[in-house]
Amino acid sequence: MHRKMPGRQSKGMTFVTGATGDIGERLFNDSRRIILEARPEEIWPAVVSIGGEVGYYYADWLWKIRGLIDRLCGGVGLSRGRRSATELYPGDAVDFWRVVTVNKAEVLILSAEMKLPGKADLSFRLKKLDEGHTELQQIARFLPRGRPGLLYWYAVMPFHHFVFNGMLRGIAKAAGKKTCRGPEKFSGLAPGEETLRKNS
Repeated sequence: MHRKMPGRQSKGMTFVTGATGDIGERLFNDSRRIILEARPEEIWPAVVSIGGEVGYYYADWLWKIRGLIDRLCGGVGLSRGRRSATELYPGDAVDFWRVVTVNKAEVLILSAEMKLPGKADLSFRLKKLDEGHTELQQIARFLPRGRPGLLYWYAVMPFHHFVFNGMLRGIAKAAGKKTCRGPEKFSGLAPGEETLRKNS
């Protein structure tokens, strides 16, 4: 039995402090960042155009395979596309994602609606460093559901390095901005976000 702890809500999940160590309670994350010679508003159009006809900026063939697997498992795959090629609003579908949060030139959070043994989201955050530089963060988080969820996470981990790094480089290229540093991994978790659990 788990003691309820302060947290914050996000699309059917509660971020809580502390770590239980139980299977299915640990929040896994793969967080990467890149520093660009640009202002946040100059990078945002490329970030918010992800998915649909534009694709995922790198290794689209892998995303297509993932979409096919999702369809074979009874999911929506990549068939939904996007409502608009350039704008996103909370609740919009983006292929097999759903837009949870969108704050212009600041943050975009997508919740996975593909068939998964757990819950997942993908977020992009733009952090202004000074007048001419911005840190673009890409954070993939996953809450496994039992042992199948753990097996899934470790099965896809080998692909993260080149897919996620390539995605960041692709966004930089689409924005037409120079890379000053990265891509590189970082923690990606704010204090109190080490674990999460489903709402009861």
